[in-house]
Amino acid sequence: MAGRAAGWQEAFNGRDELMANLAETRELGISRIELAVTEAASHGDTSWGRGTYSLMDAEGNVMQAGKRLNVSTRVDGAWLIHRDIWNTDTPDP
Repeated sequence: MAGRAAGWQEAFNGRDELMANLAETRELGISRIELAVTEAASHGDTSWGRGTYSLMDAEGNVMQAGKRLNVSTRVDGAWLIHRDIWNTDTPDP
């Protein structure tokens, strides 16, 4: 796998860059993202969760898998992603 969906990539910020990353991921043949939350907590207007992810092709084959950590903040009553990090456990081909 190559590109931003591969093991290493520079950070991206904002919705536009997120959507561009998802489009690039689809171009690499990934059609499904599966997330599992293994731990979560909140305090006031901040919450966090950690877990695992899998990126799969149309046949359900796992193309990449790893762990993730998400921090969200509540803004005007809505929970928004503040930070989100994914680390692959899949070796580069």
